[in-house]
Amino acid sequence: MDAVSSRARYWPRVRGEVRHARDRCDRRGRVPLSYPGTMNPSLASAAQVVQLALTPIFLLAGLASLLNVFTIRLNRIADRVDRLLVDPLGKELQLSRLRLRSRLLDAAVLLCALAGALTCCAALALFVGALTDRGGAILLFGLFGAALVCAIGALGAYAVETVLSGRTIRDQARS
Repeated sequence: MDAVSSRARYWPRVRGEVRHARDRCDRRGRVPLSYPGTMNPSLASAAQVVQLALTPIFLLAGLASLLNVFTIRLNRIADRVDRLLVDPLGKELQLSRLRLRSRLLDAAVLLCALAGALTCCAALALFVGALTDRGGAILLFGLFGAALVCAIGALGAYAVETVLSGRTIRDQARS
């Protein structure tokens, strides 16, 4: 058997392979390709990249739900402003609070949308990095970290808007 065909039957060991495959290795630590339960290394790395790319998908689903909540609250504020503008005399405080609430929700929507875009860019960087065999870890961590910071900012703006809304309701109940 020539050296080329001997090498073609083996591939370097990969972490996370079947535990008992270790016992079937040759003295160089290679597992035969014909061993059942082993996977082609390029297929295994592609499967790992797809598994890693699923993590940002969950963040995207959560961000989409948050955007839906923010939009509903903005619509409620717009309806309330329309009702108050029919007779605005003596309602300047309510209108100014509604203006502040809408600005907070605008910031939350922008931050949430930016977080979604950064999450998509992180997933894209993951795929491009796997295809080009470059590290890109700093870019990936930077994009995903920025997405998380934007998501935290959106949740913070939403929390302030919710507290302001509750305060307005309590003030109305007192009068």
